[in-house]
Amino acid sequence: MIQVQTRFLGVVECPEESVITFPAAIPPFPDQMYVVIAKEGSPYFFLQSVTTPDLCFITLPVQTLDPNYRLALEPRDVEMLGLPSPESQRDLTRLTILTIPERGAMTANLAAPIIINPSRQVGVQAVRSDGVYSHAHPIGAGVEG
Repeated sequence: MIQVQTRFLGVVECPEESVITFPAAIPPFPDQMYVVIAKEGSPYFFLQSVTTPDLCFITLPVQTLDPNYRLALEPRDVEMLGLPSPESQRDLTRLTILTIPERGAMTANLAAPIIINPSRQVGVQAVRSDGVYSHAHPIGAGVEG
């Protein structure tokens, strides 16, 4: 077990094998090691840096906002995730980073979701180049937590 100092939950113990490596980091942050922390009774997940306590992304599963979301991975993403082909995406975890302003509506970045291959504990931020989804997708009142 490792102890991770978190931004929102204090110190959390996590199994060492739960650490996810982001070989290309999450732009523009240099950290490459994160853990995903679920809070009981909440739909949100915390993507917490293992090395920087103040670096934590609040996320939701992409399917929560768009059950028909069509993932598009660049060849570099497929390689970093260790997928045999772009079509082998069924078991990937898909999270969207939320923006929670002090004032105004919360939004989700569907244009650059966090994609995790749980069998290899490797992740990428898969930036789409097609403009199909927004980086500021409005979140309706249906998401509670």
